[in-house]
Amino acid sequence: MIQDSTDKQRLQRYIISGVKISVLFIVLWFVSISLYNSVLQVNWSSLTIRPGYFICGTLIVISATLLGIFIQRNLYSQSGFYLSRIQTFILLTLPPIGKYLPGKVLSVAGYAAIAKSFGIEVTVSSSLNLLIMGTGIASISMIGLLLLLFRAPVYLNNTLQSGVAVILLIFIFILIYPGIYQRIMNFMLGLLKQPPVRINLNLRTMSKLFTGLSVQNGLYISGISVVVLSAVKLPVSFLPTLIGVSCMAYVAGFLIIFAPAGIGVREGILLVMLTPAFGAETASIIAIIMRLIQTVSDCLLATSGFILWHFLRHNAHEKARL
Repeated sequence: MIQDSTDKQRLQRYIISGVKISVLFIVLWFVSISLYNSVLQVNWSSLTIRPGYFICGTLIVISATLLGIFIQRNLYSQSGFYLSRIQTFILLTLPPIGKYLPGKVLSVAGYAAIAKSFGIEVTVSSSLNLLIMGTGIASISMIGLLLLLFRAPVYLNNTLQSGVAVILLIFIFILIYPGIYQRIMNFMLGLLKQPPVRINLNLRTMSKLFTGLSVQNGLYISGISVVVLSAVKLPVSFLPTLIGVSCMAYVAGFLIIFAPAGIGVREGILLVMLTPAFGAETASIIAIIMRLIQTVSDCLLATSGFILWHFLRHNAHEKARL
């Protein structure tokens, strides 16, 4: 009887995994074909090298990372746990590399495992990580929708703009309202087979966190977008549209769990939404360059975090021997 139940669960996992892989393959196939056909028509003279934009964008990404360290460190401090700046940097940069392989869920598990090595309970780190991710997604959604509402009217008429603005405000309030968010967080912990927790949240704390993450995520995506401008000949006036679409592509890639690092999904959103503003050829180039820049950025930050984590563990082992 127990064996039959185990076999049934294993079969269900295989079926779900098969469906995810199939959907991912279909998405990658159609996006790849669209990108390929667009690239064939590209006017390569639109590519350029502008070192000033590259340096500026890189500095903006670094500032976003520093702000992220401050936000996470402060959040853990309010929960009664002290983390050094190096430990917070490791938590901020190393676990996200797991979204490429094996996937987003295990990236969350990796975050909890690293936090545990710093003396943070799994339930606490998992809860705070989900809190940061959920609030972060809400902040990126707000930035993207606001920019598309006021800077890219090609996507929406006036009536739809007003309706989307109201829905956006309601959506943000629901996500930052402590009682509702607490239930969402415990539901997610239940999916991860973790016991429910109760963190001391209030509207002021959530609002401060939301504001901080809005600035951090806005800086990060703006920095990546500025770096893109260092390689593509586009006027600075197009930057708000590029940032807004990039925000929506990031959110879509994050929410589609079966796509590692949102691969295929982000590119598809960028291609579809940037084509009316820039044309299919330029949109495809932007999608490819943005994927390369984000991947290189994630790898560099994760490598730095891993090296620091290795040194911390090595020093801890040396002290234990003494």
